[in-house]
Amino acid sequence: MAKENTEIANHEINSTVLGYFNAINKKEYIELDKILYPTDNSEYILTIAAKAQAVGMESMRLKTIYPSLVDGNIAVVGFESSVNNYINDQHVTFQQTNLFFMLKKDNHWYVAKPSDLANYDPQYLSSMIEKYDVVIKKNLSVETINKQQEFNNAGFSKIKKAANQ
Repeated sequence: MAKENTEIANHEINSTVLGYFNAINKKEYIELDKILYPTDNSEYILTIAAKAQAVGMESMRLKTIYPSLVDGNIAVVGFESSVNNYINDQHVTFQQTNLFFMLKKDNHWYVAKPSDLANYDPQYLSSMIEKYDVVIKKNLSVETINKQQEFNNAGFSKIKKAANQ
């Protein structure tokens, strides 16, 4: 039963994470209000939109979602993504591995903003990240790390070269 509940939670969490990336990729930022934990999300959404515009974001792609670590109504989920930007007349791609905290409310999983986690003990959140490190290590290959670093170094070199011209 616990394994089945974990699989259901993973499916729901994956759907939410995918919705987050789809909304940003399509620049339909208002859709994030349905994906972020239900509090006042307007300032956070405006910040995301402003950052995307500031870095010339053209698209954001979700590459991989790792299995989540669920503890009641909170979870940690890791993912690999790439962001294509247009900076200084250059198309630049950056790749990253990152994680979200997820919160469950009314039987639905949401992406948690930092302010949504304010009532959680920081040591508890840190211990969840430490436990999740095992999942990251199991799923993140050295090849992926090297590829991300190569993409990111090339991107920074393009930006630097364009800025110096």
